Amino acid sequence: MKSGFSGPFLLLPLLLSSTVSGLGSVVQGYYVYNQHHLNWQEAQSYCRNSNTDLATIKTQTDEDSLHLKGYHAWIGLYKKRDEELAWSNGESSNYALPFTHPPQHSNEGCVSVHYSEKKYHVRRCETYYFFFCHHPRGVSKIWIQMSENKSFKSGLDCTEMVKLGGGAQECPTSEIGQKMSQGTMAIVSLSPP
Repeated sequence: MKSGFSGPFLLLPLLLSSTVSGLGSVVQGYYVYNQHHLNWQEAQSYCRNSNTDLATIKTQTDEDSLHLKGYHAWIGLYKKRDEELAWSNGESSNYALPFTHPPQHSNEGCVSVHYSEKKYHVRRCETYYFFFCHHPRGVSKIWIQMSENKSFKSGLDCTEMVKLGGGAQECPTSEIGQKMSQGTMAIVSLSPP
């Protein structure tokens, strides 16, 4: 069953490497793998609407944290007009990614990673792929969609429902708060501390 919740999903820290059937996106390490087909710019907007950005790979550990599900997926690297690669969040990186072909030889403009070879490809930015959002390392709120479908707007009614390590707190006038207290519903919020 596909969830009606359109925001990113997050699992408790003990389940970071697990997958959950039916969720649109799952946190794997410090990246949220989003199973929505978007072009690069739409994927970047989607991540930024969640107060983050497309994945930035700075180390081998970062690269190893990308748990791919069988497709190409966008990361936050793109070609600037001067043919130089840049991260969408403005950070610089000295880490050399393994490209299938040297990026400077490509006429395309955005970078994806392919699951089977874990190599990076420069592709047309208009192509639709899954994507990785960077997940801030100090998340202060965590909500989980468990068994019911709710819209993102419904979820926004209860912004303080669960705090990492703080347990559940009811939202007094919300059906979501009642469902949370019954243990059947929670919602993800990727808010930095």
